[in-house]
Formats: sequence, structure tokens, C-alpha cells
Amino acid sequence: MVQGCVTSHSLTDIFYILRKDFSVEKRKQLIQLLCEEMNVIPETRQSIVQALSRREWQDIEDALQMQCAKEAGAEYIVTQNLKDFQSSEVKAIDEKEFCAMLSSGF
Repeated sequence: MVQGCVTSHSLTDIFYILRKDFSVEKRKQLIQLLCEEMNVIPETRQSIVQALSRREWQDIEDALQMQCAKEAGAEYIVTQNLKDFQSSEVKAIDEKEFCAMLSSGF
């Protein structure tokens, strides 16, 4: 069974990024749907401190995504930005690979 997760800061990022294309109400509906269908991983003080302490990560957002995925026990991080997750402790895959895995019933 596939169980999707999203970090809480990603929800606010999504809401902000979609502001030019969708009304506030539509964006709220999307965030609501994501919250209903996925596990929301909170960022804790400790996860932020851990992400900041990782010298191999230049981007704090990527480091925090990896740290939260690790703490949640995720098997994969699905991202379009594979190059920034080369040192990730959680395997990063792109959306095409993820969809292929889903199609094959991995």
C-alpha cells in the first residue's frame, strides 16, 4: 500500500506558489484535499536543527524535506530536483519513476 506524505511547510509553499493561477478558495480546497488524503509531517525544532547541522546540504528546504522524510520512515522522496538530493538518506526519485512504480504495483 502506498501512503503519501507531505511536510507542513510544503502545504504553505503550494498555497503560495499557486496564487497566480487559482483563487484563494480553490487553493484552500486543494490544501484541504491534500490534508485529507496524505499524512502531514510536522517540522519540529529538532528536525530543523538536524537539517541545519548537515553540512552537505546547501539548501535548507531540501535538507528539511530529507530530514522529515527520514523521521517519518519514508522510502522515497518524489521530486523534480534529483540533483539536490544526491546525498539524501532517503532515496529520491522523480515523478515519472514514481508513476512507473505505481503502475507496476511495486
